[in-house]
Amino acid sequence: MTRILLLGAAGRMGRAVQRAARTVPGVEVAAGVDSHQADGCSLPMFPSLLACSISADVLVEFSSPQAVAEALPICMKRGLPCVLCTTGLPSALQADVRRASAHIPVFQSANMSVGIAVLARAAQLAANVLGCGCDIEIVEKHHRCKQDAPSGTALQLARAVSEVSPRAFLFGRGPASGPRGREIGIHSVRGGGIVGEHDVLFCCDNETLTFAHTALSREVFAQGALAAACWLAYKANGLYTMEDMLDDIQKSKKAP
Repeated sequence: MTRILLLGAAGRMGRAVQRAARTVPGVEVAAGVDSHQADGCSLPMFPSLLACSISADVLVEFSSPQAVAEALPICMKRGLPCVLCTTGLPSALQADVRRASAHIPVFQSANMSVGIAVLARAAQLAANVLGCGCDIEIVEKHHRCKQDAPSGTALQLARAVSEVSPRAFLFGRGPASGPRGREIGIHSVRGGGIVGEHDVLFCCDNETLTFAHTALSREVFAQGALAAACWLAYKANGLYTMEDMLDDIQKSKKAP
């Protein structure tokens, strides 16, 4: 049984993780941490991680950069592995995450969907084959309340493509953008209740190849976070990504 401490338990994603955990064998959300009141929550709840007295195997957070900054030193002191799901961390805090990973296992991904990791690999293959002869654009769409733009996932996809077809990033296009160059255009849409959509376009002279991922509900991110927690709980210290977990999944499929 993998016991999870859930930071941000009262939020939309925190509630989604609780729902998903009820359907996953061998997983238990042992307690929740949130400074806000969690109406109707059956978990033992604590206002801060420091106040939490319940033991767990791994921390899963869907919270805020400030909450991540407060959680890291406590997790290091307790030897508690962390699955970090908050995106858009400031560079100084990201450096703290890397330092923490020398003392505890840390899992971090711009998107907790395994499908996005598969999309990134497919886009890398396309960039390797088609990169020199096509224009590359990424379009991401999210709900009106999402604060960061472009999404961390769009940046993750752009970096994956750029690893095999190096290009600068251009954020949006307007009257001053000038003629098309050798760049990856990254575009953001915010509106309504869109959970998350990402398209990677490879536009050649005579064909266009589009890779698309659509999150139909927040449950997909909750399920990915739980899978990451179970995978991370007994890993050695280090900074891990969805790519690392995907590698392990592929190896297990090939094993006799």
